[in-house]
Amino acid sequence: MSKEHSLYHHFQLFLKNKFSRSPFKISFIDEKILKLGTKGKLQSRTLIGKKVYFKDGYSYLSSINEVFVNHCYKFVSDNPKPIIIDCGANIGISVIYFKQFYPDSTVIAFEPDSSNFELLEKNVSAFQFSGVSLFKKAVWIHNNSVSFLETSSQESRIENSNDSKNSVPAARLKDYLQSPVDLLKIDIEGAENDVLMDCAENLKNVKNLFVEYHSFLNQEQQLSELLLLLRTSGFRYFIQEAYPHKMPGFEQFEQTENPMDLQLNIYAKKIK
Repeated sequence: MSKEHSLYHHFQLFLKNKFSRSPFKISFIDEKILKLGTKGKLQSRTLIGKKVYFKDGYSYLSSINEVFVNHCYKFVSDNPKPIIIDCGANIGISVIYFKQFYPDSTVIAFEPDSSNFELLEKNVSAFQFSGVSLFKKAVWIHNNSVSFLETSSQESRIENSNDSKNSVPAARLKDYLQSPVDLLKIDIEGAENDVLMDCAENLKNVKNLFVEYHSFLNQEQQLSELLLLLRTSGFRYFIQEAYPHKMPGFEQFEQTENPMDLQLNIYAKKIK
């Protein structure tokens, strides 16, 4: 491809992304309303003809843009009835997407945060989907209980603590990977490395994997271990920055406001 042709091709893609109108795109005015809305107050919007409820307008906006507008969970399957495991289903936007675009799929979804799970049940039940199982459990490396920080947002996560007052039931993901899985989606706010390492011998049954990798300040980064696991398990991967930083280059090492200093979307497809 010539340089001129390449530039023209990229320009065409830019125009397509800039001006194409997704039916799920939220209007400019509603974007402002959602961003400035009161966090914690029950709100709703219409999605595919049904009311969807949420308590964090900004998180809802981000989810719709990522999932429905940008199709971040879209995958190709030769199975007309794909098996999908959704770890970190939040309020159900991903579950609704999966059943909208893969209507004959079986979806197994986990969400441990009490407030999020209540909305997850409410939102999914409105669509009267078949083939959906919801579990109020934290995906982990055993089936006991685990300390959990509830924030009623996308940032709820497992804690390194023995505080039984903040514990939730856990589900060992490895147990759910004993048979073929067409898509495994993992967004569990920092627990992904421990969980996937525990699942190593069963990753042979996973055809497509999405994992959001999280790195925290003052904690050892484990990205290299995760990528090595994917490669040795027969996956080829592609990486995108989930939330690009506005600060330039090396200034990232000086910031202390955001405890999560790196978030990556890792797409992995089984090739052998």
